Amino acid sequence: MKHIPIILCFVSILSIGCVSLSAQDQPTEQQNGTFKVDHRIKTQLDSMEYHYTITNDGDIKLICQISDERTQVVFINSQTQNYQEMEIREIFSPAALFSANNLTLPLAKKLLEENYNKKLGAYQLISSDENSLLTFTVKADANSDALTLNKIIWLVARTSDDLEKEISATDSY
Repeated sequence: MKHIPIILCFVSILSIGCVSLSAQDQPTEQQNGTFKVDHRIKTQLDSMEYHYTITNDGDIKLICQISDERTQVVFINSQTQNYQEMEIREIFSPAALFSANNLTLPLAKKLLEENYNKKLGAYQLISSDENSLLTFTVKADANSDALTLNKIIWLVARTSDDLEKEISATDSY
């Protein structure tokens, strides 16, 4: 048992190294308080004939038609992050919105267990004082080719929609 503090300290040191991401502002330019879209993503989506909108912060918003009855919104961040020589972009989709501290322990446990089996992406909880947004997110190479980007978009959309159907009877996202 006396080795546990040493192991925890080692894990903490490794974690600090893994989380030291810095924002990269090269692909987007700030104008009048809003960010322009990353031209690389726009070019790829245009080549695949996606219909999308651009948010005030320069992110891409897509609506994916999952079935005749269901759609799912997917966001692609224009701003990227660097870790060492890797440039990383987040692609995510909301699955549920909870009031603060309303996520049940059984659901949280289920999602953590499912994260273990995911080959790409993970469930995340983005919380504020009042609400928590449950998303499925893939953190991918910011320079992924169009085919890879398309696969990631549909993985994120379908995974979030599946969880949304399980949690709620409505199609909110």
